[in-house]
Parts: sequence; structure tokens; C-alpha cells
Amino acid sequence: MHIPTLTDRKLAEQERVTFDTQRQAQIVRQQLEQATALAVTQAKLVDAEGQVAIAEFNAQANVKSAERQAQAKKINADADATVVRTVGEADARRARSARPRPT
Repeated sequence: MHIPTLTDRKLAEQERVTFDTQRQAQIVRQQLEQATALAVTQAKLVDAEGQVAIAEFNAQANVKSAERQAQAKKINADADATVVRTVGEADARRARSARPRPT
């Protein structure tokens, strides 16, 4: 029969302390990993929100550009119509003045 000696008790106490220290270190590692994962997720979220804001801004800019292009096309079409109408009216006046008048 083996009777535990003081050395055996000290070794057992040291093993318990070592185990507790390792367990606590593991808990701290897990907390660090969770904090790191949360930080990465938050960074991705901020980046995604920024990309959404940029996309919205670009979409608004595209709409404004399309509106300006449409307005320019309308102005050009109105100007072309005025030219055609003016030329047509001038041609009609010339044609009327070139006809012989009944005597």
C-alpha cells in the first residue's frame, strides 16, 4: 500500500493548478477568437454599407445623366422641328409667289 507523501500532494496540487491555468487560457483564447470574428464581421458590414451607399450614389448620378441626355435630345428635336417648319413655310411662300396669277 502506498501512502501519499508530501511530494505526491504537491505534485497533485501543481497538476490541478496547471489544469486550471490551461482551462482559463483556453477560455481566453475562445473569447479572443470570438472578438476577432466579431471585428471581422463588423468590418465587412461597414464595407458592405459603404458599397451600398456608393451604388446608390452611382445610380442617382446615372438617372441625372439620363435625364440631361433626354432633355438635350428634346431640345435638339424641337430645334430640328423648327428648322423643318421654317423651311417648309419658306418653300410654301416661294411656291405661292412663283405661281402665275390669274389675270
